Amino acid sequence: MKTEVFTKGSIIEAYSDYILPYGERPKSIYQFTEDLNTTEQEFYK
Repeated sequence: MKTEVFTKGSIIEAYSDYILPYGERPKSIYQFTEDLNTTEQEFYK
Protein backbone atom coordinates (compact mmCIF):
# COMPACT_ATOMS: atom_id res chain seq x y z
CA MET A 1 0.00 0.00 0.00
CA LYS A 2 1.27 3.43 -0.87
CA THR A 3 1.59 5.80 2.05
CA GLU A 4 3.39 8.85 0.72
CA VAL A 5 1.08 11.85 0.39
CA PHE A 6 1.88 14.49 -2.18
CA THR A 7 0.86 18.12 -2.19
CA LYS A 8 -0.26 19.95 -5.30
CA GLY A 9 3.12 21.68 -5.42
CA SER A 10 5.14 18.49 -5.11
CA ILE A 11 3.14 16.79 -7.87
CA ILE A 12 3.64 19.80 -10.15
CA GLU A 13 7.37 19.71 -9.39
CA ALA A 14 7.57 15.96 -10.10
CA TYR A 15 5.61 16.48 -13.34
CA SER A 16 8.04 19.20 -14.42
CA ASP A 17 10.99 16.98 -13.47
CA TYR A 18 9.54 14.26 -15.69
CA ILE A 19 9.08 16.55 -18.69
CA LEU A 20 12.61 17.98 -18.60
CA PRO A 21 14.54 14.79 -19.43
CA TYR A 22 11.87 13.15 -21.61
CA GLY A 23 10.70 16.26 -23.49
CA GLU A 24 7.06 15.17 -23.34
CA ARG A 25 4.20 14.59 -20.94
CA PRO A 26 3.87 11.17 -19.32
CA LYS A 27 1.98 8.81 -21.60
CA SER A 28 0.06 7.40 -18.64
CA ILE A 29 -0.91 9.04 -15.35
CA TYR A 30 -1.07 5.54 -13.89
CA GLN A 31 2.60 4.89 -14.68
CA PHE A 32 3.59 8.40 -13.61
CA THR A 33 1.97 7.91 -10.20
CA GLU A 34 3.50 4.44 -9.89
CA ASP A 35 6.94 5.99 -10.45
CA LEU A 36 6.16 8.51 -7.69
CA ASN A 37 5.02 5.73 -5.38
CA THR A 38 1.57 7.27 -4.98
CA THR A 39 -1.90 6.63 -6.38
CA GLU A 40 -3.93 8.16 -9.16
CA GLN A 41 -6.40 9.28 -6.48
CA GLU A 42 -3.71 11.41 -4.85
CA PHE A 43 -2.76 12.86 -8.23
CA TYR A 44 -6.31 13.88 -9.05
CA LYS A 45 -6.98 15.30 -5.56
